[in-house]
This record gives sequence, structure tokens and C-alpha cells, in this order.
Amino acid sequence: MLVGKNLGYILIALAATLSLVCTLTLAPYEYHLYTRALMCLAIITTMLGWRILKLFELAMLVATAIIYNPIIPIQLGSSVAWIIIASLILGLSTIKILDTTA
Repeated sequence: MLVGKNLGYILIALAATLSLVCTLTLAPYEYHLYTRALMCLAIITTMLGWRILKLFELAMLVATAIIYNPIIPIQLGSSVAWIIIASLILGLSTIKILDTTA
């Protein structure tokens, strides 16, 4: 049941991958906005199960939602910052997906 309990983290990993692709390929700004919306949707999906989330996971999701929110976009200034953040989110989501102890 890898997909069922980790659906939110799978969506977050996909959104982080899309964010990396948009940043590395210099995609139009609209694609970045779509990626932000997808990331927020993935976070909402994941946070629906907030009772089973650990405090660190909840803090990561809230911080990601703040950074990627499409309503009040945060400009980090350089593509390097977006690459680092998306890579961290992708890594943490992948670890959570592959974690069999939970």
C-alpha cells in the first residue's frame, strides 16, 4: 500500500520535480505559477492526514506551503535558491515515501 498512505508525499515529490524542471529549463513564468499551485494542492492533500504527521513533517509542509504559495508569490532572487529548495523537498519526500517504519 505504498501509494495509499503516501499519496500526498508522492504528489509533493512530483511537484518538486516539476519545479526543478521549470527552473533548470528556464520555463515561462506561468509554468512556475502552475507548479506553485500543484505544490500547494499536494501539501493540502498531505496535511489532510495531519494526525499521523510528526512535528518535523508538519513544519516542513507549512514552510513549503509558505514558500510555494501561489497567492502571494515569494521571490527568492535566484534560480539556485529554487533548485536547492526543490531538491531538499524532493529528497525529504522521497525518504518519507520509502520509509517502511511508519
